[in-house]
Amino acid sequence: CNGPGTCLPIILWAFLCNLFSDFTSVFSSSFSSSSIVIVFVESFCRVKTLSLTGKLVFWMVDRFYVHWEELVQLFPGCDLIGSFRDIQ
Repeated sequence: CNGPGTCLPIILWAFLCNLFSDFTSVFSSSFSSSSIVIVFVESFCRVKTLSLTGKLVFWMVDRFYVHWEELVQLFPGCDLIGSFRDIQ
C-alpha cells in the first residue's frame, strides 16, 4: 500500500465535503455543518523539498506538518514538528 494512492483520494474527498457543506449552509440555515479538519504530515525523509503528494495537497489541508526547519523556510504555511534527533 503506498501513501499517495491512499492519502490523496481521502484528502480530496474531505476537501470536497467541506467545500459543499459550506456551499449548502449558505442556502439552508438549518443545515448543521461540521467541518472536517484535514492534517497532512510530510515524510521524515523529505528534507529539502516536499513530496509530490505534499505539493498537491498543500492548499487543501488545514494543517501541514514537516520535520525539518529547511522546509518551513521554503514553504511558509508549514508547521514544524521536529525530528527524531530532537527527542531526548
